[in-house]
Amino acid sequence: MLADGPELTRSALAALLGANQRIEIVAASSGRDDALRAAAGHKPDAILYHPDSADKPQATAEAISALTEASGGARLIVLADTVDSERARAALREGVAGYILQSDDPDELIRAIIKATVTSPRISPAVTLAIAVSDRDDGPSWLSQREQQIVRLIAFGHTNAEVASELHLSVRTVESHRSRILSKLDLKTRAELVLYAIDSGIFDPSQPPKTD
Repeated sequence: MLADGPELTRSALAALLGANQRIEIVAASSGRDDALRAAAGHKPDAILYHPDSADKPQATAEAISALTEASGGARLIVLADTVDSERARAALREGVAGYILQSDDPDELIRAIIKATVTSPRISPAVTLAIAVSDRDDGPSWLSQREQQIVRLIAFGHTNAEVASELHLSVRTVESHRSRILSKLDLKTRAELVLYAIDSGIFDPSQPPKTD
């Protein structure tokens, strides 16, 4: 699914990607509401999201989170106009499977879509360099706010179904988040996740988790 970006760009991307036999374009949307409806209706395997370069990093992160939840866990690949280490960091914390620049080789974009995986996201070399030289402090973890909410609830002993009910998500979405969290942190079990949550300060056993 293609989400946002100029209409001319979406048309060009549809032609480029549609020519590849391994890729099927199921929808092309413009605007947040249209994109969320399309994501929820089509449940694509992957979403190519072209954020507005004027948006702040937090707005990009929120859009990524909303699209992921609406689609039931689709892999998100960001197609960015410019190198922006802060926006890239925000996107990667949300678990995107790729962060590609419009100036990159088109074949790199196709590879990012076909082999989309959160455990090994494809990142434009220029963006990787920008992140490497940046001295920004990312805080205690690479987890998004939503993922930290889920970790707190899991650490408190909630099942996937209970987490889903508490956060008004589907069980499938929670399972997708949980799998992504474990992959991001290179953890295997719930016990390891609880220890990580305590050590990182995400989870305080004396404080009930807040979900608002």
